[in-house]
Amino acid sequence: MIPQTNSIEVEPLFDGFIRSFGGSVVREIISNVNPLKNADYFFRSPSVIAELKCIERDAFTREEEEKIERLFASWRIRRLLIVFGTRKISFRELPKVYQEELLAVLQSSRKRRLEKANNQIKETKILLGVPDARGVLFLVNDAPTYLPPLDEMNLVARILQSKKPDGSNIYSHLHWIVYFSVNPKAVTADGVGLNFWLPCFREQGDSVTEQFLQELRLAWIRYHGQQLGMNSFEIPAES
Repeated sequence: MIPQTNSIEVEPLFDGFIRSFGGSVVREIISNVNPLKNADYFFRSPSVIAELKCIERDAFTREEEEKIERLFASWRIRRLLIVFGTRKISFRELPKVYQEELLAVLQSSRKRRLEKANNQIKETKILLGVPDARGVLFLVNDAPTYLPPLDEMNLVARILQSKKPDGSNIYSHLHWIVYFSVNPKAVTADGVGLNFWLPCFREQGDSVTEQFLQELRLAWIRYHGQQLGMNSFEIPAES
């Protein structure tokens, strides 16, 4: 929980945090003529390869935006009230059928990001010779979005569970996803910015990576506040 501040550039801040936590920035430890194919971070113990995806501007392609606008137009025809002039809607107050229609449109961009991260982690496992490393996607969204954080994470978690026709995992190199914010996504009446950290897993029983991510979360809260010269603390999620 941090006070509102100017927009923070995500990647340099998170790179510094990873180094402070004992991880390596992959581009600094391997020679690669095409760095876009590599994941961003490597931890030796436990063996984890992680990719950072930061959506800082437009979260959707023009085609997706057009699909969303057509969907909203159909809702207006069906007399569903839409608030104009904002990118935010009250997703949880929508009837279930409208929620599912919106999620069906939104999932395509999420699938692309998961597919790219999955491939980058796969390639980096080969380059570093760590075939058993766990794959983690750190997902930051600083762009305007239609979904509140928990609903966004639920959508991504649903996609993460996707299977191929033979029953194998589509995103087999992605074991965990952490959806979090760097710049405050909400501000209280007292001017305090609220950030979030939401993890999800593909398979249960991965206690080693779970513990690693718990320790990483606590370290991130401290580091984030220190870099901003502010006191940061964690508010437990409501049960």
